[in-house]
Amino acid sequence: GLSKFADAIDLEEAEYLVSLKQQLTDSSFSYFIGGYGYSNSLSSWVWAACSQPLVSSVWHEAEPNGGSARHCTSLYRGYRAGGIDDTSCSWSLRYICECQSVF
Repeated sequence: GLSKFADAIDLEEAEYLVSLKQQLTDSSFSYFIGGYGYSNSLSSWVWAACSQPLVSSVWHEAEPNGGSARHCTSLYRGYRAGGIDDTSCSWSLRYICECQSVF
């Protein structure tokens, strides 16, 4: 396929995802994005599509904090908007994807 969950290799891309989320809907929803990890250690988190590490600057303050129960990433909603959160992969959330240009 030509699409995948969105990833943010650097702070500029993370800020773009946050601004896109703010344009798409109100602040009452969180959105899955393409990060994956298995612990609270920042070094264990990578972007699923490219296996590059999530840099610490894209995380919301005090994240990741879910330990072994949260292995996916989402953009925060509501008053905590503006950073990446570690999220349970079994939660039902909206999602943001990116796709390659076919032109």
